Amino acid sequence: MGCLAAGAVAVAGPASATLIDFEDQVNPFSGGTVVTDQANSGDYSLYLAPGQQSVMNIPAEYLGKGWTITVTMQVYDQGMWIDPEVEGSPFPSRNNVRWGVASQTGTGSLDAEHHEGVMFVDANNLASGEVYGWSNSANARWSQWFSVGHFGGPRQVVELGDGGSYDEELEQWIAPQPGVGQWTEWTFEVANDGSTTITGDGVGTRTATISGGMQQIYLGGGTGSSPLGGIWVDDITIVPEPGTIGLLAMGGVMLLARRRR
Repeated sequence: MGCLAAGAVAVAGPASATLIDFEDQVNPFSGGTVVTDQANSGDYSLYLAPGQQSVMNIPAEYLGKGWTITVTMQVYDQGMWIDPEVEGSPFPSRNNVRWGVASQTGTGSLDAEHHEGVMFVDANNLASGEVYGWSNSANARWSQWFSVGHFGGPRQVVELGDGGSYDEELEQWIAPQPGVGQWTEWTFEVANDGSTTITGDGVGTRTATISGGMQQIYLGGGTGSSPLGGIWVDDITIVPEPGTIGLLAMGGVMLLARRRR
């Protein structure tokens, strides 16, 4: 059986799959805090507050073998957004909550051509926060995505929040409140040549290329001043796919993972 990240279980076989569910309250990422689950107080998930960034390396035993590697994660969207039409609201941010996968062949935060990810985005040309954006242009992993692509929608929540408001008496903008959130599954499938397929359950699918292939999972809570509340993730699976072995492993892992519906 292969080496596992902390807080993981595996499916037996030549290419064991990895599940990270945080139930042992161990965090294998470089940052973030294991907290009580947003939707189920009996479970745990990983939370990154605004201003926090975190990465986890793909197990070394999966790399350099010409395999396709599939990363699946549950992301909690609490329905925060900023209504740009409310007086005093901040300029739509393109450095908000994000999650994705990356190569380590770039230069850290400057590896603009070596990652793909998804973002909670507030931009007038992207339906004012009602959809998800993605890094389909040469944007660095952590900094502001100057050209945010339209990944798809709708936002996977039961109900979006209020988008912020304006207090006439105080004469100031009031930060938005969360709506009624839910967990959604996101999948990043990366072939050995870097060909990447990103799928958001109920949102859609996009294709891209990660130069150098995938070696990391990355998560960001947005800028320190972001009013969008950070990011919660859970049930991260990493599946190497040498032929049919990976497919069998995926089936086993999904039986073990809790579905967030």
